Amino acid sequence: MDLNTVHHSFAKLEDMLHDLKIETAYVKGSPEPQIGDTLRILLPITDEGHPVLTEIMITEFTDDLDLLHIYSTLIVKSNDRIAELPQKLSEWNILCPLGMYGIYEADGERQLFHKYTLPLDKNASEDFSDVAMLLLELIHGLLSEQYPLFAEYSVR
Repeated sequence: MDLNTVHHSFAKLEDMLHDLKIETAYVKGSPEPQIGDTLRILLPITDEGHPVLTEIMITEFTDDLDLLHIYSTLIVKSNDRIAELPQKLSEWNILCPLGMYGIYEADGERQLFHKYTLPLDKNASEDFSDVAMLLLELIHGLLSEQYPLFAEYSVR
């Protein structure tokens, strides 16, 4: 997918999100395989508006496919009960209708994330913003519904 298509689609997606009063920001993309920058949003997932950092990016995959990634950090700082989480993740992932949950570990800290990846035709020049928005709505619903499951592992 060419960089212009990615920029155009992200611009349309940003407009849709701004209409919903959701803030967006760009982060400089890493070198290949990422195509362009990462679009970051704070996705409110509870009635109180608890924000979840969600990142959207496009990466190269094969000669024919690129990938649309939607990555949400659900717990930034975990409590001591996080040791129970790997076993819980297998239950959650079996029942998760869209994407998967995982744990990211770095510098002794554990974060809980949700990730969804959609293959895109590399040679397509059409806008993918409507598909990305639909996926964000579905992921928002999923995370909002399952928030009580993972909130208990977060430092409050």
